[in-house]
Amino acid sequence: MDPFIHYAMAAAHMAMEDAGLVIDAELAPKAGVTWEAARGFPRSSVPPDVLEGGPRKISPFFIPMLISNLAPGHNRDAVRRQGPNIATSTACAASSHATGEGMHAIRSGVCDVVIAAARVHITPLGLAGSAP
Repeated sequence: MDPFIHYAMAAAHMAMEDAGLVIDAELAPKAGVTWEAARGFPRSSVPPDVLEGGPRKISPFFIPMLISNLAPGHNRDAVRRQGPNIATSTACAASSHATGEGMHAIRSGVCDVVIAAARVHITPLGLAGSAP
């Protein structure tokens, strides 16, 4: 599991704890998660296997580490949410879209509660790519 998933799970757990939110069997079917995925995942973007041994040395877990909906998916499973699992990937607007999708799911009655998350890459690669 890529570190971004661990961070996402910890953040969702802390947010639920801060809000006093407990997802029980009654709430689970209408509890969803939206996640912003504006960029790829720098720690997994260039696996060492490719640099050292070529494409045939890539781990079979490489692609699953890159899929942007793994963070909401693991979060959804961890607290047994059964509602929507949405990952937005719309560049700099992805955080706003994730929050808006969560709001839309609640307003439309699809969900009673949504955990909407945004993330930031504070890594050497992420900072280098964003530098002026």
